[in-house]
Amino acid sequence: RKDTLAKIHSRKQNTGWLIEEILNQEYPQYSQDAEEIQVLFDQYGSYKKSQNLMDYDDLLIQLRDLLYIDSVRAEIQRDIQYLIIDEYQDTNKVQSEIACLLSSKNQRIAVVGDDFQSIYSFRGASHQNMLDFPKILRATKIFFLQGNYRSTQKILNLANEMMKSVELGYNKTLIGRMEGETKPVLIPVPDIETQAQLVTQRILELREEGVTLDKIAVLFRSAYHSNELEIHLGEANLPFLKFGGIKFSEAA
Repeated sequence: RKDTLAKIHSRKQNTGWLIEEILNQEYPQYSQDAEEIQVLFDQYGSYKKSQNLMDYDDLLIQLRDLLYIDSVRAEIQRDIQYLIIDEYQDTNKVQSEIACLLSSKNQRIAVVGDDFQSIYSFRGASHQNMLDFPKILRATKIFFLQGNYRSTQKILNLANEMMKSVELGYNKTLIGRMEGETKPVLIPVPDIETQAQLVTQRILELREEGVTLDKIAVLFRSAYHSNELEIHLGEANLPFLKFGGIKFSEAA
């Protein structure tokens, strides 16, 4: 599919990996097609050049390459006194190079990020940039933002224990600003179907205990992960609202 080819191409551009490496790690079913894919990418590059076109990855790479030219870098740096980058854990190798090149003159750069919050890996993003930053810029000062305003300390205690088991990362302890004594509960389940049954049963129990349905929420990483639960809620005659996606029963 063309969107799969686009993802492979973007990953190659932003990470510098060989096509074979990307296919072996992420698309092993296409490993035998590496040569054909490379031919296609070469043709794509030639077409863009002949038509004076650039895609988003080209914009990053061409900027990075320009900044390696001393005269160009000096010209741009004259207009930049300070550089601030948010969500640094979501930058990739090329973007990290751009940041370091732009700040190479006076090193007035501040990055904000969370090495435990790299979820999506867009365009080959890597939380390793967070870990390597002090190695590249030796004068780096690290400030820990440990105050948490979203969760109770009981929940944060669980998160803190989980973070202790991670070998690569910054040691920090999250401190809650919300009241609450209820501990989080972890229930391992063998599959999504069992999970949906358990959640439905727990909602029914809470309702019997006097908790109104508008006080109960179920969180999902992606909207489609709720499909099985929606079916079970329907069978239990439990009304619900869905935010961030179409209900399973309303999808085509």
